[in-house]
Amino acid sequence: MSKGTGEIKKPATAAPAESHAPKPQSAPPASRSTSAKLGCHERACKEKDVRFNFCNEHFRQFKFGLITKSGDRVVDYERKFEHYNAWLKTQKVA
Repeated sequence: MSKGTGEIKKPATAAPAESHAPKPQSAPPASRSTSAKLGCHERACKEKDVRFNFCNEHFRQFKFGLITKSGDRVVDYERKFEHYNAWLKTQKVA
């Protein structure tokens, strides 16, 4: 070997070329399929969705913590609902 040839030796523990094969592509999940409910995510609501897949009333409840992102009630719904009604009265919304 001569000096300055620029030759670089690879280590003997290099991974085989098969480990660099591209991974199979899966189909991206559909955000809304044709069978998905269009409109408000709350289960009993038939209103059109306005913000974050909720109608205006259920969006306020979601922001207050009464319902989850999927539209289900939280565990302590009754306690939070009392606080929500009191807050609505102070805001003069209801």
